[in-house]
Amino acid sequence: MFARVTLSARWILGGLLLMVVGSGTASGDEAQARCGWRTGEKLGVGFAEICTPPSAPEGPLGESAAEVASFWMSAAPLPCSRGSRGTIDCPVATSILTARSRAKDVLEPRSVTLVDGKTAYGVCGMRFGGRLPTRAERELARYAASVTTLVSIKEPGEPEPRIGELPEWTQVGDCTNPSQPDEGCRLVIFPPVLTWERSKQSVLQACRASFAPAWLETAIQPGAPCVGGTCTVRILPALQPEAFELTCRTRRIGAKQDPVEPMAERAAFRCVVPESALGVVGGKTSR
Repeated sequence: MFARVTLSARWILGGLLLMVVGSGTASGDEAQARCGWRTGEKLGVGFAEICTPPSAPEGPLGESAAEVASFWMSAAPLPCSRGSRGTIDCPVATSILTARSRAKDVLEPRSVTLVDGKTAYGVCGMRFGGRLPTRAERELARYAASVTTLVSIKEPGEPEPRIGELPEWTQVGDCTNPSQPDEGCRLVIFPPVLTWERSKQSVLQACRASFAPAWLETAIQPGAPCVGGTCTVRILPALQPEAFELTCRTRRIGAKQDPVEPMAERAAFRCVVPESALGVVGGKTSR
């Protein structure tokens, strides 16, 4: 079942204002946002540069995203490897990352690794030489580049599948130990409002996503039902509102779909690395 929790009034109002102003964003914001389309790769994982537009809003934790420096984050949550099939929870999901220069792209569904926070923290630190994104960085990535990971879940007894937003691990505080979080480091999930939760009876659907006009009145937000398995999803709040048409159908994506035991403390994760750790910068980002 999906948790039906409403966003704060401040964030809803901000999203509505952004929908109204649309492309009226200051040219300085657009110039800052464009720098986020550089891409790179490390260990076969695609990374994208996320930059801070001057108008970035304050997040729900009171952190100012406008103070966050540009950073390199994996363009999609880390996928399940062949060796993890049947042992790690690997739901199928569709990773969204705005790229206006490639607006004709179709984003394909992939299996995504769900792990506990300490495992995610250790993989980013020890395998990639990086770290989990901070909560402020992850909020900025959503605002500046519509970064999100969508899932479609059909529950027994419900007439239509619902579109959820897969939770991801972030870090807050003094996180300097690369192998495991120490006393001053907290691991928290993003988004703070969960729109996804599934049981052993849930049926996951694989969704292809393509860019759609953001002004469509029929567009829904994560948490809403997707009538007929085809719907347009709008990601808010956003520097420039984006929408994506999802076409979903029940299908296995080469990995374990059903969790051995559904747990709230499992989430997807992305890693942040320094630009110097990447291979060639400017190549096409893996999705």
